[in-house]
Amino acid sequence: MMIASCAGYAGGNTPSATSTLRPYRPTSSPTARSRVTAIASQAPLGPTPTPLVHVVQSNQTLIGIAILYGVDLEDLLLANPGIDPQFLSVGMELIIPGEGGQPVDALLPTPTPVPLALSPVRCYPTSSGGLWCLLDIRNDTADDVEGLVSLIYLLDDEGEVLDQRAAYGILNRLQTDSHMPLASFFPSFPEEMDSAVASMLSAVPVNDAELRYRDVEVYVTSKIVEPDGLSIVVRGELETIAGDKETEVKIRLLLIGLDQTGDVVGFRIWERASTTQLGETDAFECTVYSFGGRIESFEVLAEARIVP
Repeated sequence: MMIASCAGYAGGNTPSATSTLRPYRPTSSPTARSRVTAIASQAPLGPTPTPLVHVVQSNQTLIGIAILYGVDLEDLLLANPGIDPQFLSVGMELIIPGEGGQPVDALLPTPTPVPLALSPVRCYPTSSGGLWCLLDIRNDTADDVEGLVSLIYLLDDEGEVLDQRAAYGILNRLQTDSHMPLASFFPSFPEEMDSAVASMLSAVPVNDAELRYRDVEVYVTSKIVEPDGLSIVVRGELETIAGDKETEVKIRLLLIGLDQTGDVVGFRIWERASTTQLGETDAFECTVYSFGGRIESFEVLAEARIVP
């Protein structure tokens, strides 16, 4: 059994499993959400030049490719919706935006017909003068979706845009009848800010899910909420569904802190440091901190992606 933690935990006392472990199932109900239509990207004037394409080589990372071409990592992600920075494969083609290729505005994906439900945007100032803004997206459709990208806008009292940033899905796949927070960090908090809104930029149906993902069972063995309610420590075990023992998967957990109304007030990612084989069991420990407000409950989402 491998023990790991989102907080760097590498040993010590591990939680003792109950006599009969049952898969963890979220019990809180999502809050009401408003329908938001994906925005259309502006078409460039005149003929569109052939985009600059980079073919991923062995041992390359997304941040390294961004540095290579002198472009922002956020613009690189925005021009290539649906990719997972943790799962670049040799031979994958990436469109290079900005100074290295076309302007990013000319490369924005077209609107998607997948209808997703968005919560209102909630923003939390930081001690450094920045601002964390997040929204919760629910998939009420019959299909799993991936490539989640949203744009979050900071507005003044007249509705003028002060700043905007992209927010990406924390897990690659949003399963049907499930939800996931998207978050973006603004380095500065505009004094004129009055509100924040969001619109979906990308969300596409998952193809060949059985060839790319495996199911994960999560068993929570203990949870400790701090007296002030601003953090919660979750311990447990997870197991990938047995299958081809030679198949390797990369496992990622998303732990979500919820307030008494069911709104997301914090989240944390736990990721296994190395790949694992199907049917193996891992122990995890993760501390979720609140952006603001008490954490009253939590949920755990799990994803196991087959390593190509």
